[in-house]
Amino acid sequence: MSPGETDAETWLDRLEDAEYSDSEGEIHPSVLDPPIDAADIPDLRRLLRHGGSETVKRRAAEALGALAHTAAAYDTAAVTDELTRAVLANASAGVRAEAIASLSAHGDEHVDRLVELIAAAVGRTDGTGPAEFFTRWLSAEFPEFRMVAATALGDLTADRAIDRLEDAFRDPDPRVRTRAIEAYARFGDRADAGAIEPMLDAADSAVRLAAASALATIGTEPALEALLSVTTADDDRLRRIAVGELYRLDSRRAAAALAEAVRGRSATVRRRAVVSLVRLYANGESVRPRTARDLLLEGSEPSALAAVAETLSSALEDADGPASAPTVQREIVWLLGETADAAPSPSPEVRCRLVDALATPSPAGDIAAAYLRRFEGETLEAELRSMSRNRDAPAAARERAEAVLERIKRATATATEERSVEYTYVRRPSDYTDEHGD
Repeated sequence: MSPGETDAETWLDRLEDAEYSDSEGEIHPSVLDPPIDAADIPDLRRLLRHGGSETVKRRAAEALGALAHTAAAYDTAAVTDELTRAVLANASAGVRAEAIASLSAHGDEHVDRLVELIAAAVGRTDGTGPAEFFTRWLSAEFPEFRMVAATALGDLTADRAIDRLEDAFRDPDPRVRTRAIEAYARFGDRADAGAIEPMLDAADSAVRLAAASALATIGTEPALEALLSVTTADDDRLRRIAVGELYRLDSRRAAAALAEAVRGRSATVRRRAVVSLVRLYANGESVRPRTARDLLLEGSEPSALAAVAETLSSALEDADGPASAPTVQREIVWLLGETADAAPSPSPEVRCRLVDALATPSPAGDIAAAYLRRFEGETLEAELRSMSRNRDAPAAARERAEAVLERIKRATATATEERSVEYTYVRRPSDYTDEHGD
């Protein structure tokens, strides 16, 4: 069984099999000095168990934690097992605190496992139960203990746990505040978004990110409303969280914030904002497709339209995630066509991106072809010819390119007749799906 599947006592018994003999001799203190590598691990583990003083043991725990910040290859399980053992078995609170800090450096999952082990042990030996035990730890002298307590309280259901986590938002240590916010989010709609919102302005970046992620996890309307302010934050990571979740807030304010984010300075944020905007109006009821189109394009200069087209095109290249859904692809291509239609003629840098969209599976690729049939020009025709002859392109994309080239060459009267048909689904992209199917 893995440590997470057994109780603390059995797990500690297993670790005792790796006990080091005192006959192995003295360890030179230089092993505690950086750089630390895999060859030092046996000596560091021995020092953590049998070091002559609390100072030595704390330094050994710290050195084992430092491995997490190196590129060295090492046995992670051996390191984290030893650190966990120190937390559960060492008599010194200072050593245990340092071991917790080092476990955290190796990954949140190791702290989560530690919480499970402590809760199992407390359940057997402490009559008050884990909730009361971890609540007491929230007042511990060492912040590492408070960090573990905050993590643990997120798995409890008592209303008192919610209140105590809110109190921990004011802890002087940012690690505790971060863990408390993350744990608080697990209470879902029982959590108060208003208690988290001030943390979006915290001085510590980890606290700010935890607050934004927590609001996204809670997902209530007040929580998503609070994320609106984050779409203009200086931190790209915060903006990515906000724009990635705002599609769930079915409101024009959210659509306007996302449209503005599409014109922002970060390419990653722009792509996420496009997908989120499309999901908002495709799945919601408050914003119509034309409203989203107007928010995105109206009043834009040619250079801005070119930038929007680039973002739409790059969003289509995402092979995984929400942008790969057929409905989202269809709507992005429609917006790309509308962008090309809004750009002044000639605008090859915008319209030629529709050529690349021909490779998108139907119906999105067919919508791209419909728009391309309305445009002409030497650059566009050259791009279409290149696509039609590109043996690496999907067969459907080559066929669409050939069809568009043929359509461009037709007589004006024929093109006019066909245009009345194309406008059916250019006006509202879902009309194409309604008539022809996905």
